[in-house]
Amino acid sequence: MNQRLKDGNNIQLIWDRVNTFLDKCAIQTDHFPNFEVYGYSGIEGDVSFEETNRVIDDLFEMFGKPKTTSKCYHIINGKEYIHPYYNWEIKKSKLNDAIDYILKKPWNKKTKEPILMIVTFGFYFKDTITNIKLPNQQYGSQFSIWLSKTCSVCPDLFIPFEGPTDQFESYMKQIEEYLPFKIEEKQYRIGQANKKGTANRFIKFEKYNNTHNTQ
Repeated sequence: MNQRLKDGNNIQLIWDRVNTFLDKCAIQTDHFPNFEVYGYSGIEGDVSFEETNRVIDDLFEMFGKPKTTSKCYHIINGKEYIHPYYNWEIKKSKLNDAIDYILKKPWNKKTKEPILMIVTFGFYFKDTITNIKLPNQQYGSQFSIWLSKTCSVCPDLFIPFEGPTDQFESYMKQIEEYLPFKIEEKQYRIGQANKKGTANRFIKFEKYNNTHNTQ
């Protein structure tokens, strides 16, 4: 589920907070090594045609040949227009270059941005004081961040506690100030193995509490 970030659409603050979170709370993995940039070339005759294509030229210069090239179709006043849509999968060492370029915003701010960056980080949670990986992490966690005119995040966090215990509450307070996005209790789920032990189901905290209290 996509949700807003704490710092709204301020890419510099978002990026700073993400890096602080990864430093303080996470041990990164290569489970989700996806750092992608998408570029949309201009539609001929559109007021932003030249500057949009200039952005695409910059992306080619920075990241080389794109991973894929697709076609986008638009109908304007009953006429169909086609323009290319590019996807670059960039190296981690190029992340800051991409962020710096987006921050400069070398395009008309009143038009649709011709560039979108999606960054996905995989990680395990660690103790913020000892820097030791928390035990019992069956699954790695991850979140994907969309950086463009409107910024959002899609988190998938597996926090290794059996339920809403004191230890869980204490740990959430540790990491709350560092998370790039807000977490509300209504979003919490408890993972429970099925009868065969082959998969997990995830239930809301209140349903878990009602079930747990009747056992």
